[in-house]
Amino acid sequence: MNKEFIGEFEEKPGLSWVGASPWTQGYIYGLESGDVTLPNGSLVNVALDAVNGGAFSKEYSVFTSRSSVVVANRGKDLPFDFDWAKRDPNGGAHDVVLATDDIFLACGGTQGIKVITPRNPENIFGYAQTLEMPFYAYQIVKHASPKSSPFFSVSGSENSIVNFRLEQDGTLDRLTRYNFPTDAIASIAPVNGLTSSLLILTEDFRFLFVREPGESQSVISFAGKNMPGVPYKLIVENGVAVVHTSNCIIVFRGLIEHFLSPRLNTQLECVILSQEASDIFVFNDTLISLVPGGYVAYSIKNLYREPQEEILTYKFQFLPKEEKAFPQSHVFSSVN
Repeated sequence: MNKEFIGEFEEKPGLSWVGASPWTQGYIYGLESGDVTLPNGSLVNVALDAVNGGAFSKEYSVFTSRSSVVVANRGKDLPFDFDWAKRDPNGGAHDVVLATDDIFLACGGTQGIKVITPRNPENIFGYAQTLEMPFYAYQIVKHASPKSSPFFSVSGSENSIVNFRLEQDGTLDRLTRYNFPTDAIASIAPVNGLTSSLLILTEDFRFLFVREPGESQSVISFAGKNMPGVPYKLIVENGVAVVHTSNCIIVFRGLIEHFLSPRLNTQLECVILSQEASDIFVFNDTLISLVPGGYVAYSIKNLYREPQEEILTYKFQFLPKEEKAFPQSHVFSSVN
């Protein structure tokens, strides 16, 4: 039986999304009503439904919901308000990231990947879609890359991953699609500290590790046994993997080292937070869990500072790792 961990509860009714403020040390909150709470406490409406994503540069903000994508410019005299806002007439998105200083990328569902360029007022919203088969873009992540062109991975329909680089003019280069016929993908996460490495979590709790998805032709996988709940979301931060499931949050220590080690490790340490959260977010050492009425914040480091017998009495059993081919197909094209 696990220790009952105590986090700090913050009352925020109707919370649907949390993002780190680029202008202060606090957070920006998205609400189920479609409003956004800015650092000064003011409310700005950006959608007709729940806010599900946000990304920020020094000058611009992009917020998403299932029905809306809104780009806003932060006015010089209004540090916590918006000077102007533009709405994409072609519907919403599931996820958004800051790609470069002034380009954002969002997952537009059946519309593919949305390329958002606020400095181009004549064509703020562009798209990239497959030539051969529609791709339902759902989640996008940005990799740490030493090359001049940022590298991204997108998960979506047909149990597939799309990898590409973003050029300075906003075009998407070397778009390739990899299919996993037997693995229904639940979530993906970049691995910090490892160039362009990707960790994939499947709906049956199989972890797939790809060292360089843009170059690699193989993937290392291993499957969990008797995992609690249905996996929803995966986050990797500072070598720690956090998994959000239907009935708990699992914090794994040593998961990435497991893939890199030539020795087979059949048990991994973890902390289980028995909590039915609607979503989770991680900012450096802080794990935020959305719960009814607000959110609970945990220090990840503090979770492992307790004596081992108090942290964990159960270690997950993992099936052996296996290395298999990384199937590639379908080259994409940019559409503006």
